[in-house]
Amino acid sequence: MTGFLISIKHRFPAIWRAVEWANGKAMRLRYPRLGMIATEKASSVSLAGFRFSPLQETDLTDLHRFLMTLPEDSVAYFNPHAFTLPALRRLHRSGSFVMLGVRQGDTLVGYHFLHLHAAVHLGINATGRRIVHTAYAAHCVLERVDTVG
Repeated sequence: MTGFLISIKHRFPAIWRAVEWANGKAMRLRYPRLGMIATEKASSVSLAGFRFSPLQETDLTDLHRFLMTLPEDSVAYFNPHAFTLPALRRLHRSGSFVMLGVRQGDTLVGYHFLHLHAAVHLGINATGRRIVHTAYAAHCVLERVDTVG
């Protein structure tokens, strides 16, 4: 089933965007407090020198810059969505993505997202990926993000 959905995503991008739009609306209806819960959980994570928080629309330029500075090989597997600024804005507004950032001071050093989607059996599935800049990998800052969900 996953292979079929990926082929639709790549062969028929307009259809895929419509499916994602509908999925986002469904997730907002199903989980109206998701953003508030993510904020509460992220603010409860403590790691000296780092701040965890959901990414806001105003953070997307920093996210784009962060993703563009990563070495090619570090995103080969991660590459779940486009890294362009318009794509990041669309995902952020969709209602089915929770985007979390890890900052050291004002610098974004890690990114994690949770993608909620209706499953074929009409249940709710969630997939997520995390990535940390190689300069901060030794800190394992995104291991703490797992406690946010």
